[in-house]
Amino acid sequence: MFLESWMEKQVRSIIHLMVENGNILKLEEFNEKYNLNCSFKNYTKVIQNIPTALIQLIQNNLENNLTPKWQKITLHHVDLLDRKCNNKCPRQHFVNNIYPGQTKSTLKIQEYVKKMKYLLSEWVFF
Repeated sequence: MFLESWMEKQVRSIIHLMVENGNILKLEEFNEKYNLNCSFKNYTKVIQNIPTALIQLIQNNLENNLTPKWQKITLHHVDLLDRKCNNKCPRQHFVNNIYPGQTKSTLKIQEYVKKMKYLLSEWVFF
């Protein structure tokens, strides 16, 4: 059910029809809170069309104050959610674990040595 006067007053959610503990506002409280002149018939029609399970879910969440809390995501004691941790942090960690004690230059030298050994083994000496 769409009521334009409600949209103009920013009443767009079931939460807007509730008090802090999750109970439904009485018509007088609703009209006073949003400075509306809603009829009993329209208000009752809206309230009755809200599924009971949805109201109970919202009430339960409000009572238990369920708010998601982010767990700390770390990689080798480095907080990945820290703004200082850019892509270099996890990359450096993986490089250090995959190639411990090796740098790009030592890897290039090792690859060169492997290629040279292979080429020398392929040569036939007379």
